[in-house]
Amino acid sequence: MEGQDLRLDISKLEDLLLDYELNYSDYYIPEDLPEACHSRYCSVFGDHVPGFMLALSILGLLSNIALGTALAAYPHLWDQQHPGKAILSLVTIASGSFAAILLAFAVGWGAGGIFCKVAHALQYGSLFAQGLLVARSSCLLWGLPSCVFLVALWAVGFLLSVPTAMISVLGDGNWAICTLRPQAKLDPWYIIHVTLCVADFLILPMLMGLAKVTSKWRKCSCHLRIGLTWLFYLFWAPYGVAMILKILVQEELLRPSCPFQEALDFFFGLSVGLGMLHCVLCPLTNLGAAIRHQKTTQPDNC
Repeated sequence: MEGQDLRLDISKLEDLLLDYELNYSDYYIPEDLPEACHSRYCSVFGDHVPGFMLALSILGLLSNIALGTALAAYPHLWDQQHPGKAILSLVTIASGSFAAILLAFAVGWGAGGIFCKVAHALQYGSLFAQGLLVARSSCLLWGLPSCVFLVALWAVGFLLSVPTAMISVLGDGNWAICTLRPQAKLDPWYIIHVTLCVADFLILPMLMGLAKVTSKWRKCSCHLRIGLTWLFYLFWAPYGVAMILKILVQEELLRPSCPFQEALDFFFGLSVGLGMLHCVLCPLTNLGAAIRHQKTTQPDNC
């Protein structure tokens, strides 16, 4: 009797598996859902990211030290009116801080979750501070700013990174990775972080560019000056666009196809890499422009 019950149970299991096989098409995941897509970005670039960040960290520190030394030792190289030695000095400190923090992300993370939050706060705080200072350096409407105001503006940039620290998480496992990750759907800290990034990297330069065009059109004497410091926005504007697209997909306001989702992953990762280049190329560009300006203004002794 027990053997007969066992055979009956096995036959029912076989029928269940056969029924599942025949109706498998009712349970498949459509290809156009983002959840069904798997990003290939990490498999393509993942092994090269630590070395890339390590190289950028070293080169960024060297280039910012060179610019800082030139600012301190050769004050005659810099235009005292624009962007101003004080602004450029604070931008250099923020850029150097960003390059130094990259070293921690490049060599791995073993300092704990609190230091992960501090590192992300310093990293994005330096970016927010640079964005605000570059915007202030372009505005000639209010005259030359005081050093106290510039330091306060620099400090505000770092304070704006508090939401970034709140969403910083340290992964589990032997190779813990310090990342930014929303803790829940529509997490307020994550929304604030994205809003600040988009405002600082994208909306702020767009508004100032519009003001520049408007002032020229109206022939206003109080206008904005766009100089080499605006390279910072060129490096980070794509990241702002990528963050907008990413949050639209995450909050299901945009439901792209798998190819679009994979392309977005590549675009997001490459935009981060492009933004990181600012800590090397921006100080070198400012230093090179100052040296070139000095050579062209020197009298010819021949």
